[in-house]
Amino acid sequence: MVVKIQPPSSSVSRVLDYNDRKVDAGQCEVVGLWNTGTIYVSRSYDVLEAFERGSRKSRNTVFHASVNPSVTDNMDRDKALRVIRDMMEQLGYGRQPMVIYEHNDTGRRHWHIVSVRVDAQGYKINDLYENKRCNEIVRSLQSRYGFTLGRPDGADRNEQGQDVSMTLSTLIEKALKYRCTTMTQLRLVLECLGVRTIETPSAVSYQLLDNKGKPRCAAIDAMDLMIPSREEMEKTVQKNRWSNEDTFRRRSRVNGCVKAALSDARSEEEFRRKLSSKGIDAVFSRTDEGRILGVTFIDHTSRSVFKGSELEKGLSAAAFQELSTGAWSASSSQDAPASVARKQSEEQSVTRMIVQGAIEAAASSGDFGEHDIPKKRRRKRRI
Repeated sequence: MVVKIQPPSSSVSRVLDYNDRKVDAGQCEVVGLWNTGTIYVSRSYDVLEAFERGSRKSRNTVFHASVNPSVTDNMDRDKALRVIRDMMEQLGYGRQPMVIYEHNDTGRRHWHIVSVRVDAQGYKINDLYENKRCNEIVRSLQSRYGFTLGRPDGADRNEQGQDVSMTLSTLIEKALKYRCTTMTQLRLVLECLGVRTIETPSAVSYQLLDNKGKPRCAAIDAMDLMIPSREEMEKTVQKNRWSNEDTFRRRSRVNGCVKAALSDARSEEEFRRKLSSKGIDAVFSRTDEGRILGVTFIDHTSRSVFKGSELEKGLSAAAFQELSTGAWSASSSQDAPASVARKQSEEQSVTRMIVQGAIEAAASSGDFGEHDIPKKRRRKRRI
């Protein structure tokens, strides 16, 4: 059995709406209303939202977890509810209002728990080392309830509870924390995180990608995910457009890293590789003929996105086009045709995960842009 606690979020109604859509589609049902003081689902929702509004300081007040037993655990509903009750009690949520859902939308039965992270007085429930404590609690319950912690050897990950909808929702929420100033930049961030956005005149859907950019599953409609609406995303982007919070420092870091990578990179691939080691992805927009029309830099360390023209005049798309047809083209032709190298680079640029690069960039101290060079003081002439 695997228990997965989702990162705290700020809208319990969004999580409840997600599960409600599953109920309406016949893929889910409510099996528990605990500590809500009512037997009615809608009134229970009101209780959770009231707790959320009563928070004194905490903004991310939503507790959302999934319990995913394996086939060999022989977990029925009654046993699952007893496991959930014991687990939540020991985690510190025993008196919290919560709704329990039973899902069967992934070809197996699993349960979702929705609660709030603040008590009736508005104080935050202690969630320090919550995932670690949860694993220890579930391990202690193994012998009592007769299940096995983790996935059996040789078991398929998707079969054992990898909920694609929850994974997509988490990645999209993560992308929304980046400082994007256009919806196009947000889509580029999503692709770097392994999510493809598919837009039609009537709907928007998302598809999970592997590290090579190939689909891992069928596209899922945005309505089936726990994410903000299109209008809410546009408001977030609009807000970033007018916000200057720490922008200078973020831009200075990206600007310095790009200039340093350009100083000794002999090809586009080497340029990308040097930036990747600093936690930055370079995404080039090209015409069908391969001409560079735009360049975007995505910094996964500071969670910022900048166009080349926002950094320096010499880092615009025109400057990179000159490099592509000049110095970079001449260098790459020694090893392989430029067209082949360009195609391989395009296929990997927006789908490659750069976690290692981000870790290295975050761990390096003092490496946050170029240092200001002090001006020389002019010596006064003696009369």
